[in-house]
Amino acid sequence: MEGRRAVEAPEGREVVSMIEQRNVTMGGRKIANYTQFESVEDYLSHLESGRISKANERSRYRGLWEDGPPPRGGTSLEWYGGVWGINAMARLVRGGWRDGAAMLRRAISTIEVPTIQSIVKRPTWASEGDDVDVSRVYGGDLDRAWRSTRRGLTSGTSRNVRILVPLAANCNVSAKNYSWRGGAACVLADALEDAGYRVEIVGFVQTSNLFANNRLKYHSIVLTVKFKSLDEPLEVERIAAMAHPGFFRVLTFAKFLMEPNECEDSLGSTIYGDPVLEREDGDVVIGDVFSAQDAEQFLSRYMRLRDE
Repeated sequence: MEGRRAVEAPEGREVVSMIEQRNVTMGGRKIANYTQFESVEDYLSHLESGRISKANERSRYRGLWEDGPPPRGGTSLEWYGGVWGINAMARLVRGGWRDGAAMLRRAISTIEVPTIQSIVKRPTWASEGDDVDVSRVYGGDLDRAWRSTRRGLTSGTSRNVRILVPLAANCNVSAKNYSWRGGAACVLADALEDAGYRVEIVGFVQTSNLFANNRLKYHSIVLTVKFKSLDEPLEVERIAAMAHPGFFRVLTFAKFLMEPNECEDSLGSTIYGDPVLEREDGDVVIGDVFSAQDAEQFLSRYMRLRDE
C-alpha cells in the first residue's frame, strides 16, 4: 500500500439503497473493494439480512450468525468486548453502550486538552459598530456604546469537520486499549462543537491480506460507517459503540465472511495510518491512539496545529 495518498478517483460506482460500493484504483489497477454505509443502522441491517458466503462456511468465525460461544483458539470473550454474535452486538449498538459511555467519560476526564478557538459569534462593545445601546450613550459610556458581532473563523476555513476514526486493530490490541480511538474522537467532537463547528464522525476499516487466494486482483477491503451526521447531536452512548471492540471483531468480521471469496483464517491484517479515501478539507484522522497518553498527545497536537 505504498503511496496510498496518491489514489485515483474511484470508479465502477454502484449505489444500492444507502450502501455505496466502488473500486479503489491506483495506477489503473484495482487495489481495494470499498463499501460505504450512510448510517450505523444501514450497516446493522445489511449484516442481519445477509449470511456467510459458501466460500467461508468452514471459517472458525461462522458462529457469528448464531448465539453460541465464540470460537476456541486463543481469543477470550473479553477480546471481543464481552459480546459475541451479530444479534447481541446489534442490540448493544441500537440500545447505546451505556457502560462504555461511562468508561469513556471517566477515561477522558483525565486528559488535559487545550481549548479550540471559538467561531461562535460573540458581541463586542466599542466606540463604533453595528448597533447602538442608547442607555450607554446617555450614561456617557461612548467608548462602549456600539455593539458588533465577530467570530473567530478565518477566511477559507470550513465550519464543517469530518472526524475519521479507524475501527480495525490487529489481534495484539487488547479490548481496553482498543477503545481509546473512539474516546479521542468523542473528546475532539465535543470540543469542536463547543467552539461552534459542525461535526461528522465516520468510522473506517482498512485490512489487507484478507483472501486466501493470492491470485485475486485485490486483497484489501475498505469500508466506512457514518456514526454521526453534521446535523445530529453528539450522543455519547450512541457514539460510544465505535469504541467497542465488537464493532470490528464481531460486526466487521461478519462483513468479511459475507465476501464471495474465501478469507484467510486470520481475517487479514489491519492497515494503519491514513485511509485510502477521497479526502475533504477539514478532515481529521484519529491516529494510532491506544492509551490515555496517546490520546492526550494526539489531541494537543491537533488543536495546536488547528489554531496556528
